[in-house]
Formats: sequence, C-alpha cells, structure tokens
Amino acid sequence: MSPVDLDTIRRAIREEAAAVPPLSSGPTPRPDSAASHAPPAGPPPWSAAARLPILGPALRWLHGLAKAPARIRDLHQMSRVAAARADRLQGLLEAWRDESRAATRSAEERLVPLAAEIAAVRAVAARGGEEARQATARTDSLLVALEAWRDLSRAATHRAEARLDALAEEAARALAEVTRVSDEDSRARDRLAARLGALAPRLDSIEAWREREDPASIPGAEDLLALVATRFRGGEELITKRLQAHLPLLTTAPAVTAGGAVLDLGCGRGEWLAVLKAAGVKASGVDTSEAAVRHCREAGLTATRDDLIEALVHCPAGTLGAVTAIQVVEHLPYAVVIRLIDEARGALAPGGLLLLETPNPDNLRVAASDFRLDPTHRQPLPSRLLALLVEARGFVRVSVRDLHPLEPPQGATLDPTVGAALWGPQDYAVVGWKPANDSSAADSSRATTPGA
Repeated sequence: MSPVDLDTIRRAIREEAAAVPPLSSGPTPRPDSAASHAPPAGPPPWSAAARLPILGPALRWLHGLAKAPARIRDLHQMSRVAAARADRLQGLLEAWRDESRAATRSAEERLVPLAAEIAAVRAVAARGGEEARQATARTDSLLVALEAWRDLSRAATHRAEARLDALAEEAARALAEVTRVSDEDSRARDRLAARLGALAPRLDSIEAWREREDPASIPGAEDLLALVATRFRGGEELITKRLQAHLPLLTTAPAVTAGGAVLDLGCGRGEWLAVLKAAGVKASGVDTSEAAVRHCREAGLTATRDDLIEALVHCPAGTLGAVTAIQVVEHLPYAVVIRLIDEARGALAPGGLLLLETPNPDNLRVAASDFRLDPTHRQPLPSRLLALLVEARGFVRVSVRDLHPLEPPQGATLDPTVGAALWGPQDYAVVGWKPANDSSAADSSRATTPGA
C-alpha cells in the first residue's frame, strides 16, 4: 500500500460527503430519465385543502405516510453507500496509523545513535575547552622557542658565512699552491724525460753489452756449456746415480700414483726423465736448449723446447702430479723463481709435489768456487730462503733434503761446524706439497702475466 498522509484522508472525506444524495419528497429520479428534462411541476391540487385547520395536518400526515416506503428505500440505499464509504475511510485511517507508527519507530531508531553522537560531541566539547587551553599554552611556548631558534639560526648563519669566506680564501691559496706545484711537477717531468732520452742510447749499449756477455750468445755456446756441465757437474752415469735419491719420493706421491704426470723443467740431457721412465712414471721435459731437447728425443724421451714459465702456463690447471726442476733455479732471477713457484702450484693437482734441487751455498767450497764453474749461474739460493719462498706461495709440509756431501780428507780433525761448512752437502732440494683441499686453478697471473 502506498503511503497515506492527512491531506489524502481529508480529500477522501470531502469526496464522500459530496457524493451522499439529499433526501427528496418523492422517488429519486434516475439521472438518465426523460423527466429530468421536463419543466418543474406545479403545486399538488390538494395543497389548498392542506392549509385547512383540521383537515390540513391530516392530509399532510396521510401524504407523508404514502411516501414513507420510497423514503425508507432511499434511506436504506444511503445507509449502504455510507457504510461502504465509511469502510473505505476506516481503511485509509488504519493505513495512515500503521505508517505513522512505522515512521515513528524508524525515527526513534535513528534518534538513538544520534543522541549518542550528541552526547559524545558534548563530552568532546567539554574536554575541548581544557585541551584548547593546553594547546594554546603549548602554541605560545612553541612560538617563543621558534623565535629563539630563529635568532640562533641567524647567528649560526652569520658564523657559517664568515667561516665559508675564510674557507674560500684558504681554498684559493691552496689552489694557487697546487697550481705552483703542478707547474713545478710538469717542469720536473720535462727534465726527467729529457734525461731519460739522453740515457736511452746508454741503455741500448748496456743491453748490447749484456747480450755480448751472455754465454749463450757466444758461437758454439751450447756445446761449450754441455762440456762445462760434463766436466764439473759429472757425466750422465754419475748424475743418474745421484737422481735415484728422489725416486722414492716421486713413486709414492699420491697425485703421481693417481695418474698425474711429472713435468721436469730444464730437463737438460734427460737423466731424470730416463730414471722416471725406467720406474714406470709418466713424465715429460721442457728445456730452452735445442741441443738438449734433441738429445732427449734421440734417447726416446718426451721433451719440448719452450720457455719454462710458458710451459707451466700452457699446462692444463690442476692436472700435474709433480713438477721438478733439477739444478735450474740458480739460473733464474728471483722474480722468475717466484713466478715459477706460483705457476707450478697452479698446474699441480691437489696434493701434487714440487721439487727444486739447487747448489748449497752453505758449503763454503760450493759458494766460493764450484758455483762459479757454470758461467750461466746467476746467484746462489740459501736453503732457508728457497724453503721460505715455497712456503710463502702456498705450499705445505715444506722440507729441505741435504744431498751429495763431500768426503773429508783422510785424518781430518776439524771442528764439526767448520767441517760441515767445508765438507757438508754440495746440493739440497726443497720439497713442497700443494694442499689436498686446494682445488683452485692457477693464480690469476697465469692468464695475464707474460712468460719470463
């Protein structure tokens, strides 16, 4: 049912009241009767007699009694119409009352939270007064603090500006000093370049002199050096016998027994390669001497001509079982010796063996005389120094093996210390092991540093 308001009810009552017909003296004519169009009738013929003193009231009573049935019918009809219209009005009033009650309940339901909000607002307003007073006091204190901070900031700004001015002056003086030093440095570089240019011809002459002094530059030098080695170091039979002392170390090295090959640097005539081959150890040699490499190949040994460092660099990293250098390091500069140790560590498999044999300068005879018998020797290496170099470059379990002591003369009764210095080991070997957990490849210098 659509909402009902008071205006709707008032309009319905007025419409119902207007629709009730008035009570007539005769039957109610039909709206569509033809009589509705006839002229009004005149007074009834007995109207004059109705005015008589006694007969008139009786006639009027009789006339009303005769019209009573029609009027009773009209009253019944009007009663039914009024009852229907009263029912309609009652329904409208009931609907309006129900909707009014529903609206009242809805308004009450909405007023409850609104009342709570009003109470909350009143509480906030009550508190707001105190909070506002506190906020005002806090604001006043903040304004005072801001004024003080502004004053301090201005003072600090003035001091900073003064300091910046002083720093600018210092920077200007420093820049002037740098410019002066740069100019002096530029002039010094020019003077140095001029001096180096003047020294270049001298260096060229020194290099030419060194080449002339290098025994290898002498015509027939290889044959001459081979004769020196045979005469003063010993023939192949003696050298082969001496090298047997290293064989047990090589044949029991874990990296060698696991299949790792041995690379002999400076293999010379191939005595050590022959010893290893006879023992069933896979080995190859490298030497810078073409005659030495040819001699090895003629003996059925594996040897190549190459720079010693380059041979290690080109070797696959972490593959060799052992690297040996018999009477080699004394021919090399210190820097090259260190490079050789580094490259050997890179080429060795984990647990691989490095063996370096060289003359022993602790023997006075070797240091003072025998070492000079080979014109290609550069400097003797004390065993303590070489062992330290091997250990410092990453090898473990580094040890020194004394080799080839001299026989003292019959009846010699010298002090033991003096006797050791005179008749002690002529050679020694430093032995080092690559750590078993060292799975790294060669040092980064393997791929960047050119060979010696």
